[in-house]
Amino acid sequence: MKKKLYQTYRSMTRWVKRQIRNPRKRLVLEAVAVAAIIIAIISLVTSGKKVNTEGIKEGVSYIKSLEKKDTSEIEQEIKEIKRAERKAALESGEINVWAQFNDSVILGDSRAVGFEVFDCVDDSRVFADAGATIRKIPEYIDGIKAVNPSSIILCFGINDMNIGFWKTCEEYITEYDQMIQQLQEALPDATVYVNSIIPAT
Repeated sequence: MKKKLYQTYRSMTRWVKRQIRNPRKRLVLEAVAVAAIIIAIISLVTSGKKVNTEGIKEGVSYIKSLEKKDTSEIEQEIKEIKRAERKAALESGEINVWAQFNDSVILGDSRAVGFEVFDCVDDSRVFADAGATIRKIPEYIDGIKAVNPSSIILCFGINDMNIGFWKTCEEYITEYDQMIQQLQEALPDATVYVNSIIPAT
């Protein structure tokens, strides 16, 4: 009797191994196993046994609360977290200085183009053209809004000085202020940094 049971067990084991070795049959076995698990779960839920739904209710409630939240508020929270992480990583030496520009955009002339050409900053964050002046800024606004940076860095001035659009420094400053105002209206949460004009040598 024991011998017969052992032989039956051995033949069943061999059969299962053969099935597992065959990819097509193994797929069928896996499908049957998954179906059995699903049926067991469904029967457990419908059998009248109480299933703890507190965690599910909390999760649904949390998702609904997020739906009501203003996305700009959440974006600002994310930016603050990123800023703190970058500061800590820079102080510990984990990241280099160029990594600090991953939430900034750079606008400007050929000096700014250099940030992209030399792979210092990702090209999606550089809005610049050789020969550009501050009058180019409005053309970049839609692209900058799509990136939604925390910082906007302006590198203009060298071309502006000799192009003849402005008769006095005061006229230039007034127009520059207007351009900065346009940027601030389009991206009120971003900080605008104005680089000084490099002195001629």
